[in-house]
Amino acid sequence: MENPGSFDINTGQEIITEDPESGKEIGSKNKKTGLIICVITVIVLAAAALLLYLFVFGNKKVIIINAVKNTFENINEGNNKLLTAINLSDMTKDREYTVSVKADTSISDLDVSVDADVMIDKDVLQIEGNADIAFVPTIEFILRFDEERVSLYIPMIKDHLFYYDYHKKNDGYVDDLGDTEVLNDSLDEGYGLLFDKTDIETDIYKDIAKVLDETEVRSVGTKKYEVDGNKVMCKGYEIVIDKENAGRIGKVLSQILDDDYKKILSSISVDTEKLEDELEEYVEKNGEMSIEVYLYKGKLAAVTTGSDDGEIALLFEGGDYRTQNIELMYDDHVLAKLTGDITDTTEECGLELLDKKIFSYEYDFEEGDLNANVLGMYDADAKVVNTGKKFTVSLDFVDIGDTYLGGEISVKKGAQLKDLEGDEYDLGNATEDDINKLIEEIREIAAGILGY
Repeated sequence: MENPGSFDINTGQEIITEDPESGKEIGSKNKKTGLIICVITVIVLAAAALLLYLFVFGNKKVIIINAVKNTFENINEGNNKLLTAINLSDMTKDREYTVSVKADTSISDLDVSVDADVMIDKDVLQIEGNADIAFVPTIEFILRFDEERVSLYIPMIKDHLFYYDYHKKNDGYVDDLGDTEVLNDSLDEGYGLLFDKTDIETDIYKDIAKVLDETEVRSVGTKKYEVDGNKVMCKGYEIVIDKENAGRIGKVLSQILDDDYKKILSSISVDTEKLEDELEEYVEKNGEMSIEVYLYKGKLAAVTTGSDDGEIALLFEGGDYRTQNIELMYDDHVLAKLTGDITDTTEECGLELLDKKIFSYEYDFEEGDLNANVLGMYDADAKVVNTGKKFTVSLDFVDIGDTYLGGEISVKKGAQLKDLEGDEYDLGNATEDDINKLIEEIREIAAGILGY
């Protein structure tokens, strides 16, 4: 039998022979098999080349952003047990929910009880409830905060529906007591903060990308850091801010802060207009700035920056998850430390600042029992339960000096707002005489209630 796959030396054509038993072409079969092997080989080599290219020349900025996402993802959705229990995003995402508050407190022997429902209904905040203050009869109230006004209804004060419209000029006695324009702006900013629809988590990653686009990012080799209890080699990247890009970075940061966080920053009097110039001046004076980011298994292991004065390092030491144990270092000094551990059904967590205990807790995530300590001085015991449809935290009495506090807070989907009743009383345009008459009315009502 001729050797399958041989060629005619005169024509150069493959000699096709037939299997005497089956009658099939032997050379044709081997030809197809060889072709398949060649195609598979090419695909494997191409894939290997692509992976090599991505490893050597891959977008370092994307690698850093993904590492940040991977490090912080699921921190409140399974990793940290207490944060998972108090994650209310499913109940509040539709912006229709009710927070019920029952609180009992004693301040210097003055007993106060409050029972109220705090409701969000799309773009309206309404608080309905009652308060018992020592020997004073129960005071019922409804407070509403919407995009135009703040309204208050207290049935015992006749049938007045007090309101203050913060979107118009108020020329009444209240303007004599203080600048109503400042008050209007503060209420407007407060409403904006309360109903801000910004997806902060998503925007943070987008903002990091915008800043990185203006920087130079380069590889800096590897360095050993402790992660999950072991010293491991971590891949390093350097983010460089120099004279060439400082102005652009400052401009992008300023724009980001103005676009996404203006309401928050203005509420704490932070001005971003000079950020571009200040960053340029800093680099001009101190030279190139650099931030080194070290990654292990696609997550943050360390973020460092420094100068001739010393190095600041944020170390992600991991544990059950990467953010469970974190240290903020200045050279060899620990500035802040977050510690955590999960054993069986108990989660422990602590925060220290300059070797001082700030906060710690033990949480049994099966039973819901929580014990927390603040400043190493004040203890609180609570029960935390989240069924998915309703969240409840019951707080036992906490002793803080001469103040005692206890009660329950629950959150559930849905909000049923009561209608506001009564004769409207415009506090913003009431005259001094109107206010004095109102005060006298309230005084008479109080005297009748208290019997004097």
